[in-house]
Amino acid sequence: MEKDERTGLGSGSGPGREMEPGTAGYEEGPAGGFEPEGDPAGAVEILYGVLFQPGRTMGRLVHEPPLLTAVIVFTVVQVLSGISNLALMPPFVSPQFGHLSLSPTLLIFALLVGSYFFWFLSAAVLGLTAEFLGGRGRGYTLFVLLGLAVLPRVFEGPVALLGRFVGSWVTTLLSLGLSIWGIVLVIVAIRETYQVSTARAVATFFVPGLVLFAAVALLVGLTVAFFASFLQDLPGFPGLVPGRF
Repeated sequence: MEKDERTGLGSGSGPGREMEPGTAGYEEGPAGGFEPEGDPAGAVEILYGVLFQPGRTMGRLVHEPPLLTAVIVFTVVQVLSGISNLALMPPFVSPQFGHLSLSPTLLIFALLVGSYFFWFLSAAVLGLTAEFLGGRGRGYTLFVLLGLAVLPRVFEGPVALLGRFVGSWVTTLLSLGLSIWGIVLVIVAIRETYQVSTARAVATFFVPGLVLFAAVALLVGLTVAFFASFLQDLPGFPGLVPGRF
């Protein structure tokens, strides 16, 4: 049986590929597969693999994306992140109303809704960008892998708590490391889903942000130019004179 060097999956029939993905009771053999999605051992293997062997693990998950596992992981990570942020957040005091108490449940629910929307939007934008750059894959698969790529954020709470006992520069470095870890997982998810080179996956990650920045800069520039021209045409307006405000 031939074996894909990149993913470790068999390409033909044999002990490791007795059933097709998606069929009831599907399970890959010792050659490199995961247990069915509902199996706890298989879920732990997926989580460990995404964190410490992302290329190999995501290359396998592309063939049978574990949507339920991704939704659970994404939800748990967002809830834990929200709880840690609320616990470490100083109380909000308004000059007009004094101490304001906000419902933690409502805040976490709002965070979840916004996070789900951003998850879907990210998969759509990154998937479209990858296709523009020559990639071929499924947006559904990228959506699932992006849900798993948030795993490093589970350490945000412990890092923030550590900041109370060590210098702020330590937590800054650790937070930067977590951010880079998360970005790497997203880039690997793009690469494995759309079968592109690492360079194209990196470009896919950064191009939407660069395009958005350029669009916002252009919009701001046009707005400033419009109002400057409009104000100069007003009667009695002194114009833009150097040194005058």
